[in-house]
Amino acid sequence: MDLLRCLLGSLILVVEDDPLIALDLKATLEHAGAVVLGPAGRVRDAMLLAENSLPAAAVLDVRLEVGTSFPLAKWLAERDIPFLFQTSDPALMPPIRPLLFCATVPARAADRGGCRTSGPGTVNG
Repeated sequence: MDLLRCLLGSLILVVEDDPLIALDLKATLEHAGAVVLGPAGRVRDAMLLAENSLPAAAVLDVRLEVGTSFPLAKWLAERDIPFLFQTSDPALMPPIRPLLFCATVPARAADRGGCRTSGPGTVNG
């Protein structure tokens, strides 16, 4: 599948404070070929990782043990870094455009020659 090929070598920031979920998400992304940055359980730690390594995309738990990931989401958005929110409480979600993530990660990978972004079996096809 082309979408999975797009993850190959992509640096994905994971922000999750539950250790079991964080490790499962990390393993899932690595199995798909991504390079995982983190996981980080606090916004401060995630921000340092992001500033030092500038991820291609991020997966953010909304509610963390201390606060939310919204400040990091704002920082990522200001740098045009796609992200998605992961939460068990949809009431916490701000209005977002979820398809933007699905279209942006493959497009950035295509810029590196990693995958096609249109045609049969692709995100836009």
